[in-house]
Amino acid sequence: MPRAHPRWRAALVFSGTHNQVQMKQSDVFRTISFGLTVCGLLLPVAAPAQNVAHSGEIPEASGVRADGRGSRIFQAPSRAASSAVAATGNGIDYHNGPVMRNGVNIYYIWYGNWAQDPAANAILTDFAKNIGGSPYFAINTTYGDTTGNVQNLVSYVSSVAEAGSFGTSLTDDNVWAIVNQQLASKALPVDPKGVYFVLTAPNVAETSGFLSQFCGFHSFGTYGTTPIAYSFVGHPAANLAACSRQTTSPNGDAAADGMVSILAHELEETATDPQLNAWYDVNGAENGDKCAWNYGTTYKVANGSLANMKLGLRDYLIQQNWLNAGGGSCALSYNPSAQDFSLSVSPTSQTVAPGGTTGNYVVTAAGTGGWSGTAAYSVTGGLPTGATALVAANRLTITTTSGVAAGTYPFTISGTDGVRTHTTAATLVVASPDFSLSVSPASQSIYPGATTGNYTMTASAQNGWSGTVTYSVTAGLPAGATAKVTGNLITVSATLSVVAGSYTFTISGTDGIRAHTANATLVVTAPAFTIAITPASRTLLRPATGSVSTTYTVTVASVGGFTGTVTLAASGATTGLTLALSPTTIANAAGTSTLTVSVTSSARKAANSLTVKATSGSITRSATATLLVN
Repeated sequence: MPRAHPRWRAALVFSGTHNQVQMKQSDVFRTISFGLTVCGLLLPVAAPAQNVAHSGEIPEASGVRADGRGSRIFQAPSRAASSAVAATGNGIDYHNGPVMRNGVNIYYIWYGNWAQDPAANAILTDFAKNIGGSPYFAINTTYGDTTGNVQNLVSYVSSVAEAGSFGTSLTDDNVWAIVNQQLASKALPVDPKGVYFVLTAPNVAETSGFLSQFCGFHSFGTYGTTPIAYSFVGHPAANLAACSRQTTSPNGDAAADGMVSILAHELEETATDPQLNAWYDVNGAENGDKCAWNYGTTYKVANGSLANMKLGLRDYLIQQNWLNAGGGSCALSYNPSAQDFSLSVSPTSQTVAPGGTTGNYVVTAAGTGGWSGTAAYSVTGGLPTGATALVAANRLTITTTSGVAAGTYPFTISGTDGVRTHTTAATLVVASPDFSLSVSPASQSIYPGATTGNYTMTASAQNGWSGTVTYSVTAGLPAGATAKVTGNLITVSATLSVVAGSYTFTISGTDGIRAHTANATLVVTAPAFTIAITPASRTLLRPATGSVSTTYTVTVASVGGFTGTVTLAASGATTGLTLALSPTTIANAAGTSTLTVSVTSSARKAANSLTVKATSGSITRSATATLLVN
């Protein structure tokens, strides 16, 4: 729990080889025999009195180090690459080590002559009895490992007194030896859930830097085969400014109240990084380090000192802890029940062929109650054998093997922010390779006796299909109509006997395993005839006397086998302009007639429209031409 004056920039450097601790101060190294890995803490050194913020408060020192420990752990127990567990993206990272997820048991070892501070026992013991279940310790529930998260469970189990058999000047080895002594004598149980705090009495020194470079540290060792987490927290009477924020404190004992904040710092770091290989940031700072000497919102108690929380019946001034949620921040409390999120996924269903991969399922976490955390996602059930999910942030894809069974598979997507977990449902449809059919054009018209153009068939692949389709017309053509199939091209021919009408017919396609159909339309038009006039236009000069004339050819042609007699009639005659047809009937709707137009001097100069109408029974056709009189 550090606060460092610039002159203490030369910090402890702890080796993690389990063999030694090296301390660098200025450019001098000294080696201390040591059997444990230690996480040390830098200390504050009091600044000039004019910086005091209020009566009784020890001022913040300038140049506070961000990592808090003033040390970097080198060659410590494996700090593996970060993985997605509990929470990510909150300014602190997971390095694959365990957390104390099954609750924490506190054991105190009161070392030395505590008659010099008789009030300290009750102050520190009350803290240990009331920290569990508090909103403050709940912050640690945002940390976890691959098995689960830290729980808000802390129990004060017991304490022992050690009169000072190692003297009043302890080494780092002595701290661990004190813990070993109590375990070996069975004064304290060997508890893998325990944190053993060595609390040293006033004026007991710790020679590796207590009150000059750190206020406390936590570490771990092994007793038999049991990993043992322990911590050193010393009494700062010899230099109160080094490890206490105030000279007047909420419980009337500034040294003991200062120890509470140091103890809280080491407790939260031990719970989340007991073996120094779980949670810390890119600078090596653990959760307590990231908020060292940061107290958040405070209030004054009756004696004028500052406090920021009440645990049991006592007020305390305790540093904030790093919240591993909502982007990360220093906090005094955490209320997971007030914050929550729900999950949704889009699209909810995707189709894939065996051996294929889906597109992205995009998962969205919607917060309520001010939740702004980050969820880690996984597929927790429902996928068929041969299908695997790949999760990248909030997107997941599903890859299938060629042997996966076709079917519809509802599956579950889970999301956790490290405290709570929710699910949402999605569907994977594994579809066998297939094809669909389409035809173009969809409709064609012919007369009896004629043949359509091509109906072009297209087989569209689905789910990786790559076969060849054979086509046939299976139903719907009228009597007298036949289909010819050439590859994917189909034509329909109609005899003269085909009855006029619109016919929807079915085209089938098969790849030898599966068959599909498409519909097309054949429109058969009844027999009739056509009429045309050539040329389309002529010009005559109006004569001064007499008349002049010109001719047009009228052609009638049978369509669809029409054989009736066609009667012709001309219209468009005006003053000075006469029309004559010869002949006026054409047998079998096949032949020509001559239209003769005569113009006299009385005709007006204009463009005249000439029409020939052809009639056979109920069928009427007409054609027009133009005569320009100049």
